[in-house]
Amino acid sequence: IYSYLYNIRMEKAKYLLTIENKNVTEVALDVGYSSMSKFASAFRKKYGVNPSFFKVQVIPDYRNLP
Repeated sequence: IYSYLYNIRMEKAKYLLTIENKNVTEVALDVGYSSMSKFASAFRKKYGVNPSFFKVQVIPDYRNLP
């Protein structure tokens, strides 16, 4: 059950960062993390990058694909 909930939370975090364009702090709180460092660790474990890097680097690169 834990891994299922973890995956759901991380997918929602990714959605909020990309589609809703929320900042990292808002996203962490929205998906249930009160600790930004724990959220960043969980996000990095799932996606291989920090959420702040994802927001400024990965999303713009993705949006510029043909």
